Amino acid sequence: MSKTTYKCIDAHTCGNPVRVVTTGHPNLMGDSMSEKRQHFLKEYDWIRKGLMFEPRGHDMMSGSFFYEPQFPDNDFGILFIETSGCLPMCGHGTIGAITIAIEEGIIAEENLTVECPELGEISFDVSYGGNYYAIVDPQKNFSGVHNFTAGKLIQYSQIVRKRINEKYPNRFIHPENETIRDVSHILWTGNPIDPKSSGRNAVFYGDKAIDRSPCGTGTSARMAQLYAKGKLKKGEEFIHESYIGSTFIGRIEEETTLEGKKAIIPSIQGWAKIYGYNAITIDEEDDPYAHGFQVL
Repeated sequence: MSKTTYKCIDAHTCGNPVRVVTTGHPNLMGDSMSEKRQHFLKEYDWIRKGLMFEPRGHDMMSGSFFYEPQFPDNDFGILFIETSGCLPMCGHGTIGAITIAIEEGIIAEENLTVECPELGEISFDVSYGGNYYAIVDPQKNFSGVHNFTAGKLIQYSQIVRKRINEKYPNRFIHPENETIRDVSHILWTGNPIDPKSSGRNAVFYGDKAIDRSPCGTGTSARMAQLYAKGKLKKGEEFIHESYIGSTFIGRIEEETTLEGKKAIIPSIQGWAKIYGYNAITIDEEDDPYAHGFQVL
């Protein structure tokens, strides 16, 4: 006899119960949430009954599953379940489910914003490509990386990164490894130098560094962001420029899912040149700076 555990978050909307089911999503077929709802009713209605009826639920119980969006203009799809059936829509369920999803980090808030010195409020996306990146695209208060010096971007980034992690604590955590967390890099975008390139970026990392290369994990994060927005498809070439104009060629090799969320498997093509050889000695007995230092 099989045993399935469904992780749930319970809340209420103005007194009426809401239960968001975060694991155990059945793989539903269909080109719309309506078609997926019909598939659920045909083959998986036992899940609804098990989670909504007594003893795990009650007469007023209402719940939902989050699914990836069917159309690029949407952010996600919701399948509503309750004691009366699998509903096409639920108002209090929508309010409760979205509140749960935002507060528990199931979905990111729309229009993530932060106050940037001199520029004012800027919006950004957060995308994972090996590190968590705050990606700042051209907008009202940021005209694009092409209009700013590297020094100015470093100045902004040092403050912006700190403010993002303070404003959105525990929001960006890798689902498979909780030690990978928080925004560590800021990726500013803008117009490319070469018109044949897909875009240009300046990646801030560490305490005061701008990546001279197009950044491998940054390019992966940028492609994941564009894929999520429906602006980059599997197999399409993405030519990414660095701040100095060097390029990587990125490509989405496979589409996959991670913890129920759409994800990509990217490839990055670049180049490197050997320019010298040296031998470095670390003398712990006689060199007071054997372990190095930083001037911040």
